[in-house]
Amino acid sequence: MKDEHLDRRTKKTRRLLWEGLAKLMLKHDINEITVKDLTEAADINRSTFYIHYKDIYDLLASIEAELLEEFDELLSCNMDSSADVHSQILPVLTALYHRLYEHKGLVSAFLGPHGDVSFIYSLQELLSSKITAWWTEDSPDPSLSPFYSAFCFSGCIGIIKEWIKTGYKKKPDEMAEITAKMLINGI
Repeated sequence: MKDEHLDRRTKKTRRLLWEGLAKLMLKHDINEITVKDLTEAADINRSTFYIHYKDIYDLLASIEAELLEEFDELLSCNMDSSADVHSQILPVLTALYHRLYEHKGLVSAFLGPHGDVSFIYSLQELLSSKITAWWTEDSPDPSLSPFYSAFCFSGCIGIIKEWIKTGYKKKPDEMAEITAKMLINGI
């Protein structure tokens, strides 16, 4: 559900629910969060919640689907399979880190100890398909592309988790540069 198709009240309600769920997921597993907990955290009526979602899992699925769609669009707009991969890594990572920073509450919740593992797998599948398609032409051995993808994804998730742990002290541009250097040059 894209923002431009929503009225102002719906956007506000959605933002409050997203923020409330993120706060709760920092402390609780999703199966421990009730609609009552969420509506109290978001300071909205339960009836308002039920106008938009059938339960907590429906809200979670909606958030995850929208985030995955955003990341897919971001990657599709910034990855050019006809251009040199190395020249594109920094701009792609810069755009990605800015988007992660925009959603830092959700990112912290989804990648935290109470996060949703299925979201991480979905994100990995999305990125793997993009990376594999992106690197296949430049790779000396295209059969290794899935391994490159797995290595890059795991490393990037680790770097993002460390960024979260440090309270997002480094700016998105700095994180993109750090990540790009590690991806290109290794440690």
